[in-house]
Amino acid sequence: MAVFDSALGEMAIPSDDCSVAPSELQSLNRSQAPSRPSWQMWVAGLLVLVDVSAVLLSCLISYLVRGKVYNFDLFGASVPTQSLVAIAVPTWLLAHAVSGSYDLDFSNAGLNAYRAPVVVGIRSMAAVCILSFALQTKLSRLLVVVYFPTLIALSVGGRFAVRRGLGAVRRRGRAQVRMILVGDRLKVGRFAGHLYRDQARGYEVIGVCLPEPETHFSFRGRNIPVLGTPDDVVAAARSADVGAVAVADSGQFEQLTLQRLAWALERSGIDLLVAPDVADMAGPRIRVAPVTGLPLLHITEPRVDGLTRRLTSHLSQVAAVPLLVALSPVLLIVALAIKVADGGPVFYRQERIGYRRQPFHILKFRTMSTDADRRLPQIIHLNEHDGALFKMKNDPRITPVGRWLRKFSIDELPQLINVARGDMVFVGPRPVLERETTNFGEAEHRRFKMKPGITGLWQVSGRSSIPWEEAVKLDLYYVENWSPLLDVLILVRTLWVVLAGGGM
Repeated sequence: MAVFDSALGEMAIPSDDCSVAPSELQSLNRSQAPSRPSWQMWVAGLLVLVDVSAVLLSCLISYLVRGKVYNFDLFGASVPTQSLVAIAVPTWLLAHAVSGSYDLDFSNAGLNAYRAPVVVGIRSMAAVCILSFALQTKLSRLLVVVYFPTLIALSVGGRFAVRRGLGAVRRRGRAQVRMILVGDRLKVGRFAGHLYRDQARGYEVIGVCLPEPETHFSFRGRNIPVLGTPDDVVAAARSADVGAVAVADSGQFEQLTLQRLAWALERSGIDLLVAPDVADMAGPRIRVAPVTGLPLLHITEPRVDGLTRRLTSHLSQVAAVPLLVALSPVLLIVALAIKVADGGPVFYRQERIGYRRQPFHILKFRTMSTDADRRLPQIIHLNEHDGALFKMKNDPRITPVGRWLRKFSIDELPQLINVARGDMVFVGPRPVLERETTNFGEAEHRRFKMKPGITGLWQVSGRSSIPWEEAVKLDLYYVENWSPLLDVLILVRTLWVVLAGGGM
């Protein structure tokens, strides 16, 4: 982490000089090659170091598994296996460079950051096998089976560590991708809300271009300067030294078009992002459908009632039983600790609204004093959340044992019983209280199309640190865009949050 903190400095302060006429906004200065921010160079260097280390470790592990020096024939010459290291390292790095794995742009965000090692590894293994057969080279199949899977796993794991380190640095305000948003006030606000859901993503909105003549744009307590109208975006991007321009509403241009804007940003090092009017839909629901030569976005139906979703629900019930048995010693120790602490009940039962608006009683380990409900009116005015939830950082009703249980989310373990009963699943929307549904509209009621989960997109995206409106949107996003892969990713992030003690 120290490497990141020392190497990734603050970005330049944006300039407000956007006094360039619209007729002059057709191009940037293309005489100079775009320079990459220093933090990108450091991260790219760390990725190269990860790949070199992965190759060396994979060769060492393969050698240890093989147990002896192994020579193979290449055009009649006997070549020792160790000599392959001299070939493997540059070949692996070159393959990644060609695939764009070291380009830290938006195409390498999210899962795409881990796609290159898998694709390059599989293709390399296939190429080695084909060449070995074509050249009739004696090659150890054990070597291939061990080397390439190990190389892929180490490369993916190394990238995960680098991304986690970069995310930690970005939460401190460093290594940000500076961005200008373009569009009307409403759509720019929505777009900014998506960007700021996770500070680890590192997006910093340094200015907006709005059609209204205003001096600043307020968003979640931030005053973001207005750098001009949408037609002024090219001059604003040049003056502010940004890394990306995001168009939230292309209909606000009067003289520019998206095509002309793309031409103006060519070879400038500034990425152009365009948000379609489907901000709450993504992943498996959006496909490009060519219709008479015109690429259109095809929005498919959500998978909430599909066979895969029902099968996932049944598998959750089946898996909950052995998990309860395996965790029974932990459950027993926690129950004894709660009972010994104050002699009160071990479990806390509360009615929640679940699948198809059916009420059920959720189970948790009790983390508050036995008179917590009666004391709530006395501290309700200290609520630190903006929605129906009551959240208080130093809630005096939480017991010492309960504070520790919440820190590592151990108080949620009894919900495995709810999963075994079929009331809940492992991943799903947050189970809500009846009083929280008072102001629910048609969109919010769609969350009841799926069973609530022990964890979910809202829980791993900041919990009580995000506004209530954004929390509801996250649950709706999950319902609209559910996929088995999304569940896996949420479970992995949940495990990371729990191990890091971020449950409170």
